[in-house]
Amino acid sequence: MATVLYDITAEMLLAAGYRLIFAGDDYDYTFTVMENGVLLTLDSADIWFTIKKCPSDPDAQAKLSYTTPDEIEIDDTPGVVGKFVVHFVGTDTLRLPGSWYYDCKAKLNTGRMKHIAYGKIEFLNTVTRALEMPTPAP
Repeated sequence: MATVLYDITAEMLLAAGYRLIFAGDDYDYTFTVMENGVLLTLDSADIWFTIKKCPSDPDAQAKLSYTTPDEIEIDDTPGVVGKFVVHFVGTDTLRLPGSWYYDCKAKLNTGRMKHIAYGKIEFLNTVTRALEMPTPAP
């Protein structure tokens, strides 16, 4: 399996017809993983999705780190393999306006470690920073 350089930036999302990611948005992003042209089975895999300012920063300095099963969900629909979804949480992305480096890494049920994707991810700045509607005064 070749690790895929895959930017998740406003330019790429617009070109692909996807919704942009704004800081503070909840956003689901689906990855499809192939090896030698065949969808890779991800049953019982452990997957990490990490965002850093600089790729060489220690993991302890990650700006965001998601794992299965908390924020990453492997698609276990019968007959579907090779897909997982990263569930971005608005309270996490609100503090990340700008462009960052990310990668996805998996430990397969065979014990093999594989990098799946890496690149830049961009969270656009938002005008409204509220995460919930204010309660009207009585």
